[in-house]
Amino acid sequence: MGVPHPHFMAKLTILTELVGGFAVILGAFVAIVSLPMAAALLVAMFTVHLPYGFSSIKLLAVTAAGAQFGPPGYEVDLLYIACLAALVMGGSGPFAVDRLIGDAFSKQLAHSKVVALGDDHDGSVAEPRTAPHQMGAHHRRKGFLPSNWPNLRLSGVRARTSPAAHE
Repeated sequence: MGVPHPHFMAKLTILTELVGGFAVILGAFVAIVSLPMAAALLVAMFTVHLPYGFSSIKLLAVTAAGAQFGPPGYEVDLLYIACLAALVMGGSGPFAVDRLIGDAFSKQLAHSKVVALGDDHDGSVAEPRTAPHQMGAHHRRKGFLPSNWPNLRLSGVRARTSPAAHE
């Protein structure tokens, strides 16, 4: 196949699959470990599976000993890559380590005066916002703060204005 340093690359691929697979099962750092795992799948798809076509099951013959199958195609590689992409885009779930890390990060930011209070860019001073750990799950996305925090306007939160603004 012409891979440089084949023994080192074989060990690196095995380590990537083991560590990456364990991280995906735990839901830890899914976006980070998905990149080398997808790279390994793409290399396997283009160097090994592509010549055998798309189908993952190739029935060669049925003998008295049972069915005999040929080499698999690249269908399963595409399926695994699609699953990794779905995990990266959709999040790894409510019980994932990534969610716990995001919740801890949100709670730490909630106690910061910079995040808890903000300016509404119209000269008025905003009321203290709802802290991230007090927000419902529908206000959080995958356990992290929204991209427009602290300028997020929640229903029921009104800005205080100066007395001159009422005149």
